[in-house]
Amino acid sequence: MIRSIESLKFIFSVIIVYFHLFYTKLKPYIGQTETFQSLAKATLQSSRIVECFLIIAGYFLYSGFKKNTQKTFTSFASQRFIRLWPVLAFYVVCGSILGEYNIDHFILDLCFLRCTGISLEYRGAIWYISPFFWCSLLIFSILKYFTKEKALLFIAIVTYFCYVVNIQYAKGSMGRELIWGWLSLGSFRVFGGLGVGVILGAIYESWFRK
Repeated sequence: MIRSIESLKFIFSVIIVYFHLFYTKLKPYIGQTETFQSLAKATLQSSRIVECFLIIAGYFLYSGFKKNTQKTFTSFASQRFIRLWPVLAFYVVCGSILGEYNIDHFILDLCFLRCTGISLEYRGAIWYISPFFWCSLLIFSILKYFTKEKALLFIAIVTYFCYVVNIQYAKGSMGRELIWGWLSLGSFRVFGGLGVGVILGAIYESWFRK
């Protein structure tokens, strides 16, 4: 099962890299060619790959928690930081060298604040990393400090709310921008994906591991 999921993640990665490095960058120059238009149609829904990543991450968050329920919040937060921050820092530094960052974006990104409602900037290939960090900590805390039934019920309700708000304001799609001046659709989107993964993990545990 793990190998199958890793294969899916690899395929998703290829699609996302194509979308960001080729589709977006080359569109102004070759957007009218027949081959490019065919590729563009084939990857029209590539943005949904992010949802797949989040759901998979939520599943592993839940399964990892169940395997080690004694893990402390500090330990979990440290592991998330060590795993995410180097990649984030590398991207931010490269972006700064290429002149795509100003000092405000540089600091906010390195503090995991992009797309959280604090930073007004929500674009870019790494928009989801900051909300992924904070939403992971929140969901871990819910699983850690509430009973299983209450935790899953709360996560399910918030997940539903996150998707409803996101779809409503993004007009049937999934957005990243701020609404009401401080609520981040990106954070809602990330919590929703992780929440679905957690719920699927709980269903799998309940139905297939009895």
